[in-house]
Amino acid sequence: MPEDSQIGVESDNNFIGFSSRLDPSNLQPGFSQASNNMRLQRGSAQPRKGCERLTDETLNANYQFGSGYYVNGAGQDNVVMVFFDGIVLYNTQANTFSTKYTFPTGRYCPIGLETTQQIGSQVVIGDTFPYTAFVTVPTTIGISVGDNFVLRLTNVLTGQLVYTNQTVLALTATRIIFYQSVSTPFPISTYSTTASLILRLFSFSCEIVQALNNLYIFRGQAGPEIVATLSNPSVNNGNTITVTMTTATPHGLRVGSEVNIIRTSSGHQYWYKNVIVTGVPSTTQFTWSFTNTTTSTIGDHTNLAGFKVQQANPPLVWDGVSNSLQLIDQTGVNNEGTYPLPPGEFGLYFQNRIVVKTGNTEIIATDILSDRYDPLNVFDVNQGGNDRIVGFLPWIENQFLVFMSKSIYVAYIDPRHDPLAADQSQITVVTTEVGCLARRSIVPAGQFVFFFSGKGVHMLTPQLDLKLLGNTMPLSEPIDDYFNGVNFDYASNVVASYFDNRFFIAFPTNLGTSNNSILVYNTLNQAWESIDTYPNGLTIDAFVPAFYNNKRRFFICSNIGNPLAVSFTPLGATTPVNVIYGKYGGIFLAEELEGGDEFLGVAGTPLLPFALPATLSTASYVTIPVPASIRSREYTFNSQATKRFSRAEFNFNNTVGDDVSIYTTVHDPDATEEIMRYVFTGSAQIDGTIRPRIAMKGVGIDVEVVFNKGRPALKGSSIYAINSNRGMITEE
Repeated sequence: MPEDSQIGVESDNNFIGFSSRLDPSNLQPGFSQASNNMRLQRGSAQPRKGCERLTDETLNANYQFGSGYYVNGAGQDNVVMVFFDGIVLYNTQANTFSTKYTFPTGRYCPIGLETTQQIGSQVVIGDTFPYTAFVTVPTTIGISVGDNFVLRLTNVLTGQLVYTNQTVLALTATRIIFYQSVSTPFPISTYSTTASLILRLFSFSCEIVQALNNLYIFRGQAGPEIVATLSNPSVNNGNTITVTMTTATPHGLRVGSEVNIIRTSSGHQYWYKNVIVTGVPSTTQFTWSFTNTTTSTIGDHTNLAGFKVQQANPPLVWDGVSNSLQLIDQTGVNNEGTYPLPPGEFGLYFQNRIVVKTGNTEIIATDILSDRYDPLNVFDVNQGGNDRIVGFLPWIENQFLVFMSKSIYVAYIDPRHDPLAADQSQITVVTTEVGCLARRSIVPAGQFVFFFSGKGVHMLTPQLDLKLLGNTMPLSEPIDDYFNGVNFDYASNVVASYFDNRFFIAFPTNLGTSNNSILVYNTLNQAWESIDTYPNGLTIDAFVPAFYNNKRRFFICSNIGNPLAVSFTPLGATTPVNVIYGKYGGIFLAEELEGGDEFLGVAGTPLLPFALPATLSTASYVTIPVPASIRSREYTFNSQATKRFSRAEFNFNNTVGDDVSIYTTVHDPDATEEIMRYVFTGSAQIDGTIRPRIAMKGVGIDVEVVFNKGRPALKGSSIYAINSNRGMITEE
């Protein structure tokens, strides 16, 4: 062997995390340049376990708009599933689902849903030129050309519900026309003749808060107040009439909208309430139904002044026992000078008060142990700064954090009991250098607070005096390149949670509008651990840690009815169409299955080919293997000289059936090849070392281990090379 050559070795025997932003040749031992669906613990790298689907198909006909956490009267954890017209609870400790607890009549999520019942008897298809398709409805008042809606049909071949997105092309008094063509009929032959029309004209989110032994659902903050007058015929006690409101400016309401009727003058307080719009004669008029319960006759009025109207969706409340939720009506001030819990975007139960975001910069706090609030407990945060409140988080004593889009504040609510004492409540700034983009990304973890900003993932840390310090460098700086693929237009959908010494945060990536990728930060390793992905269509809409089988576990909630676009060619048609299947959402138990993620519909198992022993089943969910891989740093042996890479060593902990592929990529010159496909055939779980030959030449080399099947643990890797101290030729 020449004197200027020697055999060298570089190893990684303790896998800590990954860093994708830095040049791979500059990474320290223990760090990889990529890690997908991996768990790095106790120094080993192992694919994550798959998730188990816990919801069956009985809920698939529903549209789900949110999830949350609730503890029942027996102290048992529950995942709350919020649907268009009610809630369903999954008891994680008893592994049972409740019946649906319904919303009050006419109150829905999302707001503005005109109708969901079977309307008309069929989708009517014009069989002569020009071809049309329309749905017959009781009235089209409040619907406009260009509105988007969802048409729900039944596929007669499969029996599955099919959701198709449609646009209103034309209207008559009772018809919504959504298809017009001069050449091709609408491909209806595949569907049943009965359809449901689902108009999603508003898109307010819903948020859940457990407080005062109740469950509160917030459905969006109220709109602006508009001056109005009221007209009504005379009505006797116990009778019902139609009331007409005339607004000074266009109201923008639709049939089904919820509206606060606010009495600004004395008298006639029986009109002060939240109502449902029953008709929209014009852009400055709407009607609603009123039942006289005053015990006396109410006279007629024409353009009675002293009113304001406000589009508002009051919170709904459930006592944990009743079969339905109740509306918190907006009836104005009571004899004690307090108001009912107002509409809000979200809330927080803090120090026996409910704190609610009621405007972009406005917060209200209820009285102690009450869901009513004093108008003195209304706070403005950074008003006039073109900032908006994004989220709250309890902090210490009587303080809570207020995250805004461009800044962060600490709010203190004085717990005084003497109403004559001076109010010491105050709001102080933490930082104006960074804000938060997503409410559900704000997560406490011990003394730290994680959140997502326009710069990436940040972490707030307390000083010795427990004041917070915001670091201007994001925690996600080592993987900053990941955010090039995040769809920031839908950043408000980002959700996060802290579980098992890991911070999980889910993002919409690759132009997706729902979260489809999870970043995992390992707080024990103090490094980013993995980018987790799940089967296409399994969106990550919420995380819920809860007890399951007497152990704290981690649940992923994917909204049922989350549209999954599927292209297929209908019977009798020649071109494919895109349909929306609202089927594959539900509740998933993370880190549970060895074989992969349970996601798609029911199928017989096992799938061919399979190995014995195996259990035959005609009703099992399809399990999709987890695409796990880890790519090492670039090994240069501290030299830019050309090297001859001879062999590698990989130490695995294996079990029967484990299958891995190992790829090497050399740099300068660049080349990639598979150096080994390894399937473990032993009968026990043991450690083993494999030593594939490389025989490649270059300045540096990295290794990628792709886990095809099973969950073998990679405990260490080494690369051997003959390192020349001088280059013989110049190469490009």
